[in-house]
Amino acid sequence: MKWLSKIASHLRQVYLGLRYRGNAVGYARAIGVRVGKDCKIHANPRKCFSTEPFLITLGDHVLVTNGVRFLTHDGAGFVLSYQKTNYYDIWGPIRVGNNVYLGTNALILPSVTIGDNVIVAAGAVVTRDLASNGVYGGVPARKIKDFDEYVRDVKQKAVENSGLSFAQRKEKYRKLHSEWFES
Repeated sequence: MKWLSKIASHLRQVYLGLRYRGNAVGYARAIGVRVGKDCKIHANPRKCFSTEPFLITLGDHVLVTNGVRFLTHDGAGFVLSYQKTNYYDIWGPIRVGNNVYLGTNALILPSVTIGDNVIVAAGAVVTRDLASNGVYGGVPARKIKDFDEYVRDVKQKAVENSGLSFAQRKEKYRKLHSEWFES
């Protein structure tokens, strides 16, 4: 009968995937992730959230980019199964605060809380809590700079391009940085 449960679980995922196609936030909520207001999930939610999505909380204004993974358990306890004892897992919730950006391919491990106003760099592995108002990156993730410092840097280097077409953006960048287009 265990196989019947697996088939039912698979069918539920297929159904939810079809029902919420194009609506990653809706899918995340349907599988049990607590998602705040104004969140965007660019990652594939069927691959992004662990086998315990009900242990994941996203605050308001969170952007989950492509390839981000939330792991709510550590299956390394498998190595103990050679002793013919129970299989051990370490479980823990993941809580993400408000106004958080999770960069491409970031990995968030169990029992982690990410504060408010946090940027997690692409490829970072978050193994412990991240305090509010910081930019973090690396393996394991460490603080790179304060959030306010990041905001100042972005304002100095940013190029306004909202609402511009691909061709308009290309032309604007060519005017500002012709060296980017030299062969």
